[in-house]
Amino acid sequence: MLELLGNYNFDTIQWLVVILSGLSIGLEKVGIPNFLIMVPIMAQILGGKVSAGFLLPLLVMGDIFAVIYYKRHSQMKMVLKLLPWAIVGILVGLFVGNSVSDAGFKKIMAVIVFICALMLLSKKNVNDEHIGKKWYFSIAMGLLGGFSTMIGNAAGPIMIVYFLSMNLNKNSFIGTAAWFFFAVNLIKMPLYAFVWHNITWESFSLNLMLFPMIILGAIIGVRLVKFVPEKPYRMVMIGVTFISAIKLMM
Repeated sequence: MLELLGNYNFDTIQWLVVILSGLSIGLEKVGIPNFLIMVPIMAQILGGKVSAGFLLPLLVMGDIFAVIYYKRHSQMKMVLKLLPWAIVGILVGLFVGNSVSDAGFKKIMAVIVFICALMLLSKKNVNDEHIGKKWYFSIAMGLLGGFSTMIGNAAGPIMIVYFLSMNLNKNSFIGTAAWFFFAVNLIKMPLYAFVWHNITWESFSLNLMLFPMIILGAIIGVRLVKFVPEKPYRMVMIGVTFISAIKLMM
């Protein structure tokens, strides 16, 4: 599949999905949840590990836009609280990713996403301020977030659970998540490139070609998110998370 990326030997459907992945990431990074639907589709086209490496540079590009636009809304103390445990989770994911097949890779991603979707449906787990303030909750979410982002860029549902439990409003949620993912994605880049070898110069050149689509998605997303009320925002994220989990299990 890496040869496929190097030669850009996509058919029409695959090219459409690749182009939409850039647009999807731009939308996602400014608060319009949809990328988790793209994760399993890309995993089916390219394979779990290859698709993770292909998408990561695109995610970093989207992160840069998001942290610049939403920087005034970020809760950096929350990010710093999660980050050390996320790094541990990334290292665990690095080991696991070298020990499982591509099919197993996608199944692990599916289980994590599905569990988090169930957590999102539970108001008791998500909205309980006391749970959010427990010291072990941040540790658990940081570990799970780091692990799931390493094995498949699938930490979104976990971070949704965590940030909702902290009762962040819409803009603070987007800004804080942007800084968290920017940090962990930068950490992952050399691990993907030099340990898993699923980022190559050829795939990165295609990433650069998709940069305008990320910007377009981000611009559209910034405008759309202003019209989404706070209350329905949570339900949209739950729906996208469940669709992603079901798609990964297929």
